[in-house]
Amino acid sequence: MQRSGVLRPAFQKLVAEHPASFLWYHVQGAKFPAPYHYHPEIELTYVAESRGQRFVGDSIEHFETHDLLLLGPNLPHVWLNEAGCRKAEAFVIHFDTAFLGERFLCAPELTDLRKMIHRSSRGIAFSPAIGKLIGPKMLDVSRRKGAARLLGLLEILATLSENRTSRLVCGSSYEKPLSREDERRIDAVYRHLNAHFRETVLEPDVAKIFGMSAGAFSRFFHAATGRTFIKALGDLRISHACQKLRDTDKTVAEICFDSGFENLSNFNRQFRARKEMAPNEFRERLLANEEQLRSAISPSSGFFDWNFSAKYRRM
Repeated sequence: MQRSGVLRPAFQKLVAEHPASFLWYHVQGAKFPAPYHYHPEIELTYVAESRGQRFVGDSIEHFETHDLLLLGPNLPHVWLNEAGCRKAEAFVIHFDTAFLGERFLCAPELTDLRKMIHRSSRGIAFSPAIGKLIGPKMLDVSRRKGAARLLGLLEILATLSENRTSRLVCGSSYEKPLSREDERRIDAVYRHLNAHFRETVLEPDVAKIFGMSAGAFSRFFHAATGRTFIKALGDLRISHACQKLRDTDKTVAEICFDSGFENLSNFNRQFRARKEMAPNEFRERLLANEEQLRSAISPSSGFFDWNFSAKYRRM
């Protein structure tokens, strides 16, 4: 039986197969399998290979290889691969704020780490260059045993806490969900948008697909995501446009229509509202730093030569 009103992502309970102070996952397949969900543990996720859109709290952004995020407790999230993606691989670490004792983070030497953990309630995104540095360290942690394994995680967290180029992902007004609801519907809505945002998408039509009136759907979506349906759709389209401006030689007009906008003036207006610059200026800034950007995201370190036998491994 469907219920109208506020709908929330799934609560996920994580259980270690063996005694451990934190969990390490290796996720690999054609697509990332997890639905829109949340859990009380802090999550560090490194995308070793893939691209698409990630939904975190009230944020919708493009992601690709070397994407690195630190997500605070109960912050809902999902990574959705773009059409045509044939491989998705990530390293994930889950740990509790008190994984080394209730007073551990109160140590004066850990002031930066404590502040980072607090900021993670809105999600923290790190640059591709930092991701490229941390990814191998996360893999190394999975190979360690005993105290060395724990020290490896602390080294990663210390490195991240000293980084000054990170940014918050969610808006200051975002409130994380506090109760469990029907996650299937919001997850399905996000997947529907991710598959159809380049087409004509009308909120009443989407509401009808999910068996709701337009008004009930509007209230549900805003309560569940912290944004209106129209803003979420626009964010998804602008995120796609940014990726095309960076990775293709298509004209701004071509990218406008490829991203689902029906006219150029509306595209330019929405792009400027979100990026504080015109699409051409966005592309020019990227081109001006092309060599630096390629160095940051290029898999030239031999990282992808590593051979993984397990498609999903938990340690």
